[in-house]
Amino acid sequence: MLIMISFHHAVASSNLFRIPIDRVRPHSSTTTNCTASVTNSTIKTCDVSSRTFGKISVAQSSVLESLVNEADAYFIGIILIGTPGQTFLIDFDTGSSDLWIPSSSCTSDCAGFNKYSSAKSTTYIFNGKPFSITYGDDSSVQGFLSIDTVTISGIAVKTQTFAQCTSLNGMNGNVNDGILGLAYPSLTRDGEKPVFYNMWSQGLISEAIFSFYLNADPNAISGGELIFGGVDSSKYTGSVTYIPVVLEGYWEFQMTSVTVGSTIVSGSAYAIADTGTTLIIGPVTEVTALNRALGGTLDSASGLSVAQRVHCHHFPMLSSPLVAQYLH
Repeated sequence: MLIMISFHHAVASSNLFRIPIDRVRPHSSTTTNCTASVTNSTIKTCDVSSRTFGKISVAQSSVLESLVNEADAYFIGIILIGTPGQTFLIDFDTGSSDLWIPSSSCTSDCAGFNKYSSAKSTTYIFNGKPFSITYGDDSSVQGFLSIDTVTISGIAVKTQTFAQCTSLNGMNGNVNDGILGLAYPSLTRDGEKPVFYNMWSQGLISEAIFSFYLNADPNAISGGELIFGGVDSSKYTGSVTYIPVVLEGYWEFQMTSVTVGSTIVSGSAYAIADTGTTLIIGPVTEVTALNRALGGTLDSASGLSVAQRVHCHHFPMLSSPLVAQYLH
């Protein structure tokens, strides 16, 4: 499965910055302790109130950078903020646009998270504007804006605005320290440029495009990769289908229909590509018809009263990219 997102119609480039996605499988127990280590240096240790996960494998490279499929829930990777770089485990989220991490002055629900200290960075610039954001699952953070260098897979983005958070709500048990949004600037809290926009405007990537490749094989060691600056044509067959963005906020596009075999389960509808959302979510009538056509069964273990489980191995693999989006 390939998801390619760009600001304009761009061709693939050989100058690609790759972040591998490794699989993380949760233990059967839902209690305590999760760690992520990079070259013997502990990046994150969760307290006993959090979920338990298996070891996160990290590909060796010249920079401390890896992206992990965190229990099929969201995509996390390592970024550095400041000079010298302070390390954070981040959720790469196409459904939001802000970058935030816990502050060294965090006082609410901050135990176990890595925290940013402006006093330890020679490139820190004061901003101080208040920051607050609430997500679709009702989790929220509050803090203030700051400016510093953000490094991702060796790409140093200078004077990047981000939020230092002093209060976290609903984040207990999360493996990631913070979130890096990859959607449009209109979704930012204060109108700041998102990280990817600054990558492009600072000339750090040759094409204004990033892409997620997700390996559908559950037994594969590699879960896929996130690529900045282009798309790897070896990851798919056929041609890429470009779909125009209909509203510059989320990566929102129009679907002409949803079909299962020859059965049409939904007509025209608008949808968003959101790496921060675990489930396929839609109107009750259409989703009920989709689950019925796919043979979905109620998943009581999910903790959601309406969640349905579909056995994907019963269906053929797609032979071309699922969706690609672009802005004129």
